[in-house]
Formats: sequence, structure tokens, C-alpha cells
Amino acid sequence: MGASVGHVIFKDLAAYLLRELDDYLLRNVVQLGKPETDLQSSLEKAAAIRKVANIIIGQLAAAEEVRKRLWLKKKFVFDTRYLIRIDLVPKELYPEIARNCAQVDEWVELFGIDGAQRDERGALPETFLEMHPTLTVDTRHFDDGFAARLLEALGDLEEKTDGVLVHGENFQALSLIHERYREKVDCIYIDPPYNTGNGGFVYHDRFPHSAWLSMMADRLGLAEGLLHDGGTLFVSIDGNERDRLALMAQQKCRRLQLLDTFVWVNNLKGRQIAGRGAAGTHEYVLAFGGPGRGLFTVPVKWATQTMPSAYKGFRYQVFEDERGPYVLKNELYNTNSRFNEKTRPNLVFNIHYNPVTREIRFSDVDETVEFEGFVKIPPHPNRDGKHRFHAWRWSRERILADSGDLAFVRKGRVYRIFTKVRDFAETNLKDLITDIFTSDGTRQLAQLFGHPPKVDYPKPVELVRIFVHQAPQDGWVLDFFAGSGTTGHAVIEANREEGSRRTFVLVEMGDHFETVLLPRLKKVVFAPEWKDGRPVRMPTAEEVERSPRILKVLRLESYEDALDSFALDAGEANEKKSECLSSRGDEAFILRYVVERDDGLRLNIPALRKIADPTSYRLRKPTPDSREPQEIRVDLVETFNWLLGLRVRRMWAPRQFRLDGEIRRCRTGLQLAGRLVRDAHGPYGFRAVEGELPEGQRALVIWRKLGGVPEEDDLLLEEWLHLEGFAQRLREFDVVYVNGSRHLESLKAPGDRWTVRPIEEELVCRIFDSTSS
Repeated sequence: MGASVGHVIFKDLAAYLLRELDDYLLRNVVQLGKPETDLQSSLEKAAAIRKVANIIIGQLAAAEEVRKRLWLKKKFVFDTRYLIRIDLVPKELYPEIARNCAQVDEWVELFGIDGAQRDERGALPETFLEMHPTLTVDTRHFDDGFAARLLEALGDLEEKTDGVLVHGENFQALSLIHERYREKVDCIYIDPPYNTGNGGFVYHDRFPHSAWLSMMADRLGLAEGLLHDGGTLFVSIDGNERDRLALMAQQKCRRLQLLDTFVWVNNLKGRQIAGRGAAGTHEYVLAFGGPGRGLFTVPVKWATQTMPSAYKGFRYQVFEDERGPYVLKNELYNTNSRFNEKTRPNLVFNIHYNPVTREIRFSDVDETVEFEGFVKIPPHPNRDGKHRFHAWRWSRERILADSGDLAFVRKGRVYRIFTKVRDFAETNLKDLITDIFTSDGTRQLAQLFGHPPKVDYPKPVELVRIFVHQAPQDGWVLDFFAGSGTTGHAVIEANREEGSRRTFVLVEMGDHFETVLLPRLKKVVFAPEWKDGRPVRMPTAEEVERSPRILKVLRLESYEDALDSFALDAGEANEKKSECLSSRGDEAFILRYVVERDDGLRLNIPALRKIADPTSYRLRKPTPDSREPQEIRVDLVETFNWLLGLRVRRMWAPRQFRLDGEIRRCRTGLQLAGRLVRDAHGPYGFRAVEGELPEGQRALVIWRKLGGVPEEDDLLLEEWLHLEGFAQRLREFDVVYVNGSRHLESLKAPGDRWTVRPIEEELVCRIFDSTSS
């Protein structure tokens, strides 16, 4: 099982070490076959070694099991931000945006905006924002309050989000997003490392390919679960691992079959890598599809412009009838001479056509009948020397039923029959890719940035567009080796040209996520054409409407972060597992992974057994140059949404309240004497998220800051639900998630079927669902 370049994790270390031990004992201790061996003494020595080794192996296996479970656990979301097209933002927020110097600085740098338009404080005029609707507002430049208000104002986030960008290790990202996109993705394109020996992988001499294949197998296994039956997986690869990858993928991904091996002629000059043999001119793209995958197609106009060497002969005259435009390609007769009066007698007959009324009649080929006002069109003569006629491709019944798809064209005194082709904008995709070169990818980045960024061998946009087109126009496209963001660029271009609304999900762990991938997509959203780092032209109104509206950006916890937060002394950690507060009192909660041995080995996070303030949880990460560890905030709200697979329809801004009054205790329990009043500095906080679960249930997630007395917290929760109007809407939901205690039964009306579930229990269960004992 691969982790990252610096980590190798065994799926079953004990079994591996025991096999190695047996091999060692047989070869070096027992030494069967050597005549001088004292078998009895050797067996006793082997037994003694095995006894000690079993203890050591058990200890090593237990430690490795913890590492494996840390690797497999779902990772937290550390940071969530949004890139929002400015024309979606309410106009009342424009002044705050125009005055944000960090945001304006970014626009000036990325888009080549004339800095002279800024005033003495560095602000832009609001009219500038209105005149440039594809400016992207990056919420990282604003405080949490502004971002929350903006998200609430946008309404249905799911409907408006056109891309998700994940900064994290791809295995961890695929694991986290799996519930949300399970069997929803239409197309996956990946460009993994080719394993040429020049990368960061280090192998055992006898198994030079095993680590690479293991890395790919784990990720393809997760990716297969995201594709629906009609989905397709495309993998760029060279000859070094092509055959092994094809075999492994079909063994690992049982629902997918190898459909095609595309040959991409990407360097006609040739390149010599191996130091022997011929110079290479091509690479490959393997295509795997599910049982529902149909034909691969490509737009004719785009293919003839992009790959003229492979796509020729598409210059048809376009006609139009009452059903719309069409072209004429093939005549109605079957050009294969083997289809004739002997092999297809039911398809050999005369056709009689009336040019005025368009009526069609038939007669047998040997009949001399004529119909007044009709022209006779006999079957095409067969010149194979054995038969008289070619058969028609359509039967008499189909000709009558679909006569509107036939064109009777007069050539002199003779009529010829053609079939009308209405889907002439598309053609079948060929397995040969030409006229697209590796250098195009570097050139495209240089045009965007004014210089080629430090990214190795970026794929050309045109190459990826071939595969993006295999997703329907409202489909999902995934790339979990996103590199410089070519797949996102290709989706944006295709959507603008085709009027489609494909959504993309990109995963990348490299540092160039922030320096290349995100700036690239911001630039492409802003303008469709670039040269020397500056926009050549601004998008048309139609292109603006087809541009991404919201891009969501996530940064994930890494395996190294989890290791840094692991309590090595499990006994001490378990003694303190109820202590959630940090040294700063109640300001923050520190998350630590601890080992528990109740009914077996398992991981736990004691601080999540009761979530007192969802905004204050941190992971501590050591820093190389300081003794004081860095604290990284954990986004529990976003993490929980992904663990649930929630389609977020409304993200309410968090609101703070104070109690105007008091809570009294009477004989029937606690009673609220007063009301909650909004107060930005109040001690009580609430936030709601609305959405749908993968199975279709409507869900309401409520996060609150707890005061420490469960009965009082529940009383205030009910008051908040009434105040914000949720109490009247509870019957709209199937399930309500709440942190802390959850006694809401008093709000149920007769016939209500909604249930309440604790966030803490669900959160911990889903984080460790692949690592439970």
C-alpha cells in the first residue's frame, strides 16, 4: 500500500514478515539438503528464533496497524475557500470588495489591470467590477464573516458550483469525496507519473514496477467507485508501464473493461530516452469503460481544425427541411456487393417516387409496372459478375416509416436516394491522435503567464478536450493527478464553445497548486485568449454566462499531519482522553489521535466525543525551526459535509446571540424567561447547513457553541429554531444532525417523521469507517 514518496505502508505486515521469517529459517538455519546438517539441532534453533521473532513481529505489526489506520482514516478539511465570479455577488458587497487591497493586488498581478485606476487607498471604482463580470472574488482575502455572508446570499451552492479543487494527496482526497460522488462521475482523465526511473519513486531491485503499480492500484480502486456504469477512465501513459497498467486496471477494476488504446503522435522529431532502439514519436492513452459506455464521439468542426491529418472529408453542404438542418453522406443502396438479390432478396426491389406529392411505392425488380406521375428508381447494378443488383440498406417498411430522412436527388434524368444525416456535428472518435504536440502544453502556459511556469511536461489543452467531450454536457469530470490544471482549463474551454455546463473536480498535492493551478484557472475564467501573460480579448456576454460561477477550494490534512498529531503513549493519552481543552483554556480544542485497546486495536479522537465549539478545533503540527508547534484550524463543518456526501443547498452564515433574560428552574424543569437577541459578541453561536444526502433524504445540520449545561443548551437550541424559522420547517427534513445533546422531541408535530442524530457519533464513525476493528 503506497502512502507518499517518503512512506511505505504494509496492508498486512505480520503476514509479510512471517513469510520472510520462514524463508530465512529454511535457507539459513534448517538448511535442508545439506548432508552435514544436524536436523534435530537445527529445528530446535529455528523454534527458538521463531519464538523471539514472533514477539518482535507482533510488536512491529501492531505499530504498522496504527500507521495503516492513520493512513486510511478520512482526513480533515483544514481550509475552505471559494472563487466566485463577481457578477454573482450582490451589488451591496461591491464597496467592500473594491476596497480590499489584497484582492485588488491579485487582480492587477494576474490580469494585467492598469493600476492607475486605483485611488490613493488602492481601491478600484465599483464600476470597474461591474464592467468585468468574470473577475473572481477569492474569499481567502476576506474575513470569515464576509465569506459567510456571501455564501448565504448566493443561495443554492450546489447548483452554482462548477468546479471543486482539492489540495491534498490524491488517495486521501478520493477517500474523502467518495460518498459525495459515488457513481456520479462521467469521465476521469489522469496523467500519472510515467515511472520512467527519473521520478521520486525508489524500488527494490527485483521488483522495479511494484511500488508504482501498488500506488496506481489503490487509487484506481477508489476511482472506479466514483464512475457510473456509462462512465469512462482515460489514463495517459508511455510504453514503460502501458501493458502492466492495462492488466492491473482490469484486475483491480472489475466493472471496467479496456475499450481502446489511443496512440498520441506527440513528437514527430522523435526523442531517445532508452539509449537504444528507435526514437519515440508517440505516447498512449488507455480508455476503460463500464458496461453502459457507448461510442466515443468528437465535434466535427473542432476535430477538423485541431487534428486535420486524422479528420478529413467533412466539408458537407448543409440543407434544411421541416425537421431542421441535415447533410447528405451515403446513398441508400448497400455498397457491399455481397448484399444482393440472393443474400438479401427482401431488400432488392424497385422504388417509385412522385416528386410532386413525395409519395413512395414499390414493385418487384422484374415487374414492368409504371405509376403515373412517379419515377422508377431500380436497385443499383451489381458489377461483381455474379449478381444483378445491390440490396438497399432499408426495408420497404422503414422507407415508408422514415421517408422524411430520405433525400431524392435528381442527377440529369436519374434520381439517386441519399439518407439525411442530422447528427452531422459529431463524428466517431478515432484511436489515432495527431497534430497535438507535447510542446503545446508548455506554450499554452507561457501564453497565460508570460513565461513557462516550473511544471514538467504539462499536457496540451486540446488533448484533454478530446476526453472531456466524452462526458455529457451536464456531466462530471475528475482528474486526481491534476498537475497544472489542464483538465479544468479544457472543461472551461469546452463549456464556452459548446454551451455546456460540465463540472470538474481536480486533485493535486504539489506546491504548484497555489502558484500555477489556481492562478491558471482564474486567468482562464477571466478571459478566453491570452498572449505574453495578458488577455487578448475579454469574453462575450455569451462566454461570460458559460464561464464557471463558483469554484470551491479545499486544503486537506495530510498523512504527515496525522502522524504529528498521534499520541504515541496510548496509556497516557487514554487517561487524559476526557481533557479536550488546550492550555489556552476554552479558546481551542486540540485534536489528537490515540490508540485504544478495548475489544481490539482502534483509533479514537477524544476531543470529538463532545464538540463544544465547532470553530475552535485545531491540530498541532511541529515546525522545523521552532519549539512552539503550529496550530492548524480544522474546518469541522466542511469536513462533516463531505463525510456525509451532502449536496449543500444552503450554507447559513454563523450568528451569535446573547440571552436577554434568564433561565429559571421550576418543578417541570428549566424555563426560558426572556429571549435570544443577535449580538456579534454574544456567547451563544449557531450555524445551519441544508442539503441532501446521497440516498435523497433532506438533511439539516445544526452546529452550536455549547455552554456546558446540556439542559440549558437544548432550551436555547429550541428558542433559536423558533427565532430563525426552522422549527416551522422541520417537517421538510428527514434527518437533523446536532452537536451536543439533542432532545428536540417537543418540537415534533403529529405525523412528523424526521429524526435527530448526534454529529459527534456520525463524524467519528465516518472518519474511521475504513479502520474500525
